[in-house]
Amino acid sequence: MNKPHALDSINKLKPIIVALLIATAFIGITVVAGSAENKNTVLINLQVDAENTGEYLLKVLGELEERGYTTTVYVTGSFAENNGHIIQEIQEHGHDIAFHGWATGENLTTMNYSMQQEILIKAKNSVENYSEQVDGFRPQYYSQNEDTYSILDSLNISYDSGFISGLKYIPGYENYSIPYKVPNHSFYAVPVSSYRTPDKIVYLCDLSASNKFKLNATEWSSILNNEFDENKKNNEPMVVVIHPWITGNETTGYWQAFIQFLDRIENKNIDIVKTSELLEFYVLDDEEPENYLGNEDPAIFGMPEFDVNKTYTYNTTFDFFVEGRNGKDAVLYWGEKTEIDGNSYYIFNLTKVGGGETQFIGVDTVNKNVLMKGVKDYTTTVTFMDLLFNPATLVIDYPLWVGKTWERVPSDFSGTVWMERPVFINGKTWGDAKVIEEEMISVPAGIASTIVIETFMNSSMNQSGREIWMNTSQKLWVMENGFFAKRQLYHDGRFEEELELKDPIIADLDIEKEHLKNKNIESFEVSIKLPEKYDLSEVDMGSIKCNGVPASKVKIEDGDIKVRIKLADFANPVEGSLLLTMTGEFNDGTLFEGFEKVKLEPGKHLDI
Repeated sequence: MNKPHALDSINKLKPIIVALLIATAFIGITVVAGSAENKNTVLINLQVDAENTGEYLLKVLGELEERGYTTTVYVTGSFAENNGHIIQEIQEHGHDIAFHGWATGENLTTMNYSMQQEILIKAKNSVENYSEQVDGFRPQYYSQNEDTYSILDSLNISYDSGFISGLKYIPGYENYSIPYKVPNHSFYAVPVSSYRTPDKIVYLCDLSASNKFKLNATEWSSILNNEFDENKKNNEPMVVVIHPWITGNETTGYWQAFIQFLDRIENKNIDIVKTSELLEFYVLDDEEPENYLGNEDPAIFGMPEFDVNKTYTYNTTFDFFVEGRNGKDAVLYWGEKTEIDGNSYYIFNLTKVGGGETQFIGVDTVNKNVLMKGVKDYTTTVTFMDLLFNPATLVIDYPLWVGKTWERVPSDFSGTVWMERPVFINGKTWGDAKVIEEEMISVPAGIASTIVIETFMNSSMNQSGREIWMNTSQKLWVMENGFFAKRQLYHDGRFEEELELKDPIIADLDIEKEHLKNKNIESFEVSIKLPEKYDLSEVDMGSIKCNGVPASKVKIEDGDIKVRIKLADFANPVEGSLLLTMTGEFNDGTLFEGFEKVKLEPGKHLDI
């Protein structure tokens, strides 16, 4: 049976689906994405504190153990000093040990660097006297500052749980619910979850719930359950701090609330994890690689130069929504700019048979972020949707490497979609992204070296008082210059669209490695290798450029195009890495392009 025509028989929700599919992509990079192998699994980290007298500590841990769970216990140095045998027993039962300062109630922010250092070293050593090496930390009452962070670096701490989503955070990470790297430091922040009520934010800590917010057991139980439901809906982890003398006390009802919560989630799709396991799931790698594409080590893609003009042609291998597109070209035009709300945005214009898509992209070179402000999907006669995001939503957090994840915090969107007529909608979108692998893929343009990103996006919207939920995802094969070699879009697991790069032809670059080892070089040679089926005599040698600068001394030798590159041709030959981009065309206008990362060392020493 033939599919109905795109303009007269498509389901009324089609424009919204298309809008959200398109809103997941920027030049093949995701707006939001799924970082979980099972998108519906809720990871729960119950952080149990061991301090003061340790009242009800073994009761709480015993309940978890009976259910087959292990967790992370945060121990003060003073508790370890007086209860070493308990720490050993806890670890023997499979729990992790982190340290929680020296004593209950200490405030690190009132201390200078030397005082903090003395207390933290003393506390860590005390705990490690009865446990294996400690990799995690949470300060008393979340009190910490830059001095604390520097000391944690020196102590080789991997994670710090002294953060609260929406309340205690590193600037720029206000609403992060997943672990994130603390800028300029070697460890990761693990935020404690928080629940937003109409008039306050309650963070998931039984002590604060009881003493600060004065919640009774019923109210605390409601917050635990509501937060779990939101985390499941939003595909977010749940991090809860448990003080055994609060939760283990049956007279307050908090124990019963805890048991009821564990009973409720037991048959749900959940994993009770240690803090280290939560970190491993979202981060995978503890350090950013410093390698470059083209060697045998894992690749890292730095932020490319987006202030360029590009035209890429893709073959549409599949399009679910619009007849007549399969096997046809989709052409991407990039480089023009427009202004929205007083800010400048690049125009990503992808034309397709009978229509196309347009995105408005912001580039933050300071924070190495790419942001999306708006998106349109249209045919020759109808604009299916026209949406703006407020604020502009995070698309990419550079640099990229295998295992990296990032979160897109909730962003509002509003605009029109076509439902037999233009209809106004508004809603919210959120998600995260994960780089899953490096892959050399074959596309019509040739063999592309890519980093592969999987994405997943949740969106809720309101249309005439009716709430609609959407779930979209995609898989992207991204080249080092930030553009995609291949893109696949999905809706609720259904394959919707696939594009593969067709033009320009992908060239392989071979840089004169041995010569680059010499200091104070003035030029170097690059070999451009084109696929064997192309006749090099048909190349317009005068068209070849390196980063936009015409090349000198071009020749054909040993089946390759040899190009001499002058270092002085680069506008600012300073120390650092540079994406070397070679472009050219055949006499018939067919384009080719290749790129390779090079590194400029002190003394104008280039390496790759």
